Order: sequence, then C-alpha cells, then structure tokens
Amino acid sequence: MPAYRKVFVTVFTTALVFAIFALGRIGNVNAEPAPQAGIPTAAYTEKWKTGITLEGSAVYEQIAGRLVSETAAFRSSSAADTYYVFPAPASPKLITNARFNLLTRSGVYTGKAVMTLEVHSLDGVLVRTAAAEVDLQTASPGAWANWTLDSDSANLVVQPGEYLCVHFYLDSSAGENLDARPIFEITLR
Repeated sequence: MPAYRKVFVTVFTTALVFAIFALGRIGNVNAEPAPQAGIPTAAYTEKWKTGITLEGSAVYEQIAGRLVSETAAFRSSSAADTYYVFPAPASPKLITNARFNLLTRSGVYTGKAVMTLEVHSLDGVLVRTAAAEVDLQTASPGAWANWTLDSDSANLVVQPGEYLCVHFYLDSSAGENLDARPIFEITLR
C-alpha cells in the first residue's frame, strides 16, 4: 500500500471516529433536562458557616465594622428581631442543604422564640423564606439538625443584590433572659 494511501486511511478513520463521538455527545446534551431560569446549576458546592449578628434592623450596610463569627448570638433581652447575616453573593447561589447546631441555650422566654432561614434585599426587606421556622425553646441543644427547606427551588436561590440570613424573632417585645447560641452550615451551589 502506498504511503499516501496509509495517511489517507489514518486521517479518514480518525475523522470518522471523532464524528461518531461528537454526534454521541450532541445526543447526550439534548437528553439533559433544561435548567430552570434563574436557578444556579454549578457543579461545585460551597459551605457558609460564618456571619455577622445584627440586632433590630436587617439593613445590609449595618454589617460594616462588626465582627464575623461562627456562632450567632440571640438574646431575648436585647431585641425582638435579631439577624445572623451571611455574605451577599456575587453570583446566584442555590441552597441545597441547611443545618444548625444549638450549642447552648439558657434562660426563659414565655412567648414564642423562633428562627427562620430567609433571603433579604440589601435594604433589609424580606424577599422570601427558604426554610421552615424552628422553635428555639424546643430545639435539642448539642446536636446537628437539618432545616426543612422550602419545596419550591425558586425560594432557595440567593441572587446578587440579596443576602441569606437567619432571622431570630420573638412574638412580642424583647424581655426575659433567653440566650441561644447556634452555629450553622449552609450548603450552596
């Protein structure tokens, strides 16, 4: 067989194998479900564990000059509303899991004292609730517990211009001496 013919057969065979492989890949791409608009599809995950505690107001600019901590501090004697604020994202993030561990709890509050996982706009306005509320007075201290996330994935997205926070709130005014110190682990992609 002449040399030019060997080159032709090698090139033709390589091109044919590549074409078959490429057509197979196109078929697989079309078989994938189309992502929902606005829902992040990144393959990597990240965990958010640190934030900043704000008492009274949830306006994002109030985090300036405050210390970042892994532990949130909720005291019923300080404010009826307290927020543990996570960093505002630069790209959309989807919450895939959220859990908490109530490290310590002491004191009492005779009314309702709960925490919820919420998404707020930078000016502090509630945009959506991402998880069911948790009663701080009945949650088991010293053990990790998963939050019940909203079944609508659109409520689990944190967009640029928004931030994720844990909102601790009392059903009436501040008072008594309930003190709770939870930590959080929020998994996002």
